[in-house]
Amino acid sequence: MIRAFLLLSTLLLFAVYDVHAQKSNTPFYSISGQVVNAETGEPVALASFVVNNTIGVVTDQKGAFKLNKLKGGPITYNVSFLGYSPVERKLVLSADIKDLRIALTPLSLGLEEVVVTAQPTGAGSTSKIGEEAIRHIQPMSIGDMFQLLPGNLSVNPNLNGVGQAAIREIGSNANNALGAAVIVDGAPLSNDGNLQALSPSLAGSASNQSQNGMSDQTTAGKGVDLRSVSPDNVESMEVIRGIPSVEYGNLTSGVVIVKTKTGSTPWEAKFKADPYSKMVYAGKGFTLKNGSAINAGIDWTQSFGDTRKRYLGYDRISATLGYSRSFDVAGRPMLLRLNGSFYSNVNNSKTDPQMQVTSSTFENKNIGARLNAEGSWKINGAALTALEYGFMVSQAYQSDRLHEYVASASGVISNTLKPGAYEGIFLPSSYYSDYEIEGKPFSVYLQVKANKIIQLGGGGGEFYQSPGRSRLAV
Repeated sequence: MIRAFLLLSTLLLFAVYDVHAQKSNTPFYSISGQVVNAETGEPVALASFVVNNTIGVVTDQKGAFKLNKLKGGPITYNVSFLGYSPVERKLVLSADIKDLRIALTPLSLGLEEVVVTAQPTGAGSTSKIGEEAIRHIQPMSIGDMFQLLPGNLSVNPNLNGVGQAAIREIGSNANNALGAAVIVDGAPLSNDGNLQALSPSLAGSASNQSQNGMSDQTTAGKGVDLRSVSPDNVESMEVIRGIPSVEYGNLTSGVVIVKTKTGSTPWEAKFKADPYSKMVYAGKGFTLKNGSAINAGIDWTQSFGDTRKRYLGYDRISATLGYSRSFDVAGRPMLLRLNGSFYSNVNNSKTDPQMQVTSSTFENKNIGARLNAEGSWKINGAALTALEYGFMVSQAYQSDRLHEYVASASGVISNTLKPGAYEGIFLPSSYYSDYEIEGKPFSVYLQVKANKIIQLGGGGGEFYQSPGRSRLAV
């Protein structure tokens, strides 16, 4: 029995040693090379080189990179950097690869093909609107871009009423807070209800009395006013019409994901005018010496629903300033994007020169600023593959004032409740009625997502998992 036990133990030890030897003999290879500008041939520093979406490195000042201990077999590598078109290629790794030269093409505003409709992605419930399609319709706000989605009506761009996202909806509701979530540069705009209205518990939508025509200038109880986001500095807009992930937060009818421009872009100036509106825009993206980039834009827009009633018009000025950079943190690539934006309606006091001096005066102010920070860090560690983060803080000031002249026939009132003859009080035949609604909404948002990718043996697939979503890629 003792001999049999010793013999069996010896065989098991040899088997374990053989398996370990086979694993230790698994071939590992390395890839090294250089990333350059396809037009000038100059090296691209701090470019991201990632293999199979798991292991990555960033290039040095000479554009050189090297990645060791890669398993043999079919691999897919991605190379990207701000301001350049990303490159994705496949190859079979069976030996060390040296002097791999990868040319990145700078992004340009001139494209060979113009797509003027939203392109479906994924399973068909998501549509993406590119920059060329946005230019084609010349929108006044991102709300005008929804006409490119399947099933939406085409309308003339205007800013005369509140612009809101309508996804999978057939009507409106005065208390329809939440609604569609609007995500700008990784952070949602607040779509909660507010109290900027007369009797919000009853009406929920009128900022002023309906007869003065200003009731369409508020989103009280209805979510986000899309007029506060200028479309001229938007790079793309993605709309999820199906059931979105829980990571997008409070919503009831889909998600709108807006990405503003980043990286180096040429000078761009726009001017458009029609009988009801005017718009002027200027923007530029700059590349700094350390590889980072700054992108800035400013626009002024004016719109009238009825040129005979110019006091009902809407004037807006908005500005954006973005900063983006790729870092090498502990040998792992990290992307950081900062974006600050400001918006305000101007010419807030509204009246009509053709009215009498004693007529009404309306004043509507909507001023706000936002600061966004978003990015990712490809850790490629044993516990985590990547971290993604998003932060936003916003402050707004909203005010509605009405100075209204009221004229009526002379009236008489009395302070007695008993029948009989008493002295009466004559009311004035005319007077001014004044009221003001004022609010200062403040919002803070923070989100951190951890991703883990587990590679299934043989290079046959990867399992990607993060909060709220997972998929098996083969």
